[in-house]
Amino acid sequence: MDELLVNARYYHDQAERMRALAVKEEDRKRRRVMFAIAEHYYLLHDQFEELDRLPPQGLRPVGVRNGLT
Repeated sequence: MDELLVNARYYHDQAERMRALAVKEEDRKRRRVMFAIAEHYYLLHDQFEELDRLPPQGLRPVGVRNGLT
């Protein structure tokens, strides 16, 4: 599970770097693409943090069977 948080931090750092570069970019099209890339990195960060909050695989709440409640 620690690997998930490491990945989350990595993607957050990448997003921050890309955003900082986009702010400095003068070309509008390139800036727009760079902001889009930064947004995707932020989304990856959020997904890895959500995965870290899930219970480990194989542990299911009592009463849940075959994905049905």
